[in-house]
Amino acid sequence: MKKVFLIFLVLCIYAFPVIAQNTDGYVKVSQSIELDSLLARDMKYHTENPMWEGYRIQVFFDAGNNSKRKAQDVIEGFILEFEEIPAYLSFREPYYRVRVGNYHTRLQAAGKLEKISRIYPGAFVVMETINPQIPSYQELNPPEENNFDDELNEQEP
Repeated sequence: MKKVFLIFLVLCIYAFPVIAQNTDGYVKVSQSIELDSLLARDMKYHTENPMWEGYRIQVFFDAGNNSKRKAQDVIEGFILEFEEIPAYLSFREPYYRVRVGNYHTRLQAAGKLEKISRIYPGAFVVMETINPQIPSYQELNPPEENNFDDELNEQEP
């Protein structure tokens, strides 16, 4: 009798997840109204106080001869690959550093790090004070338009 009861109990335990599954293929997300108000307050706070402790991804650092040129080459190559991510070139003695992104959480930075590390395997997440009012490298150095035709017209007599 105990064997029959155990077999019945095991069958019930394994059958329950099959019955409990919904096979519609849709997910319904219920969000509290308070979450919207918290997001609005967070946006307001960050517009009034643009600096916050956040995270960036460091893709390069070097010291020594030609380190500034190397950093500029890295940042320009990064911009070609990831033009939507703001990039910053900085110097803190003795290193030139290339850091990218403006992330509120380490989790956000880690998500982008996964993509970036495919091209820059030595990249890692660093904590930094973020100030979006400081222009990125892209804003300071907009891409030059192809003025090749204009240069040819100027050289011809």
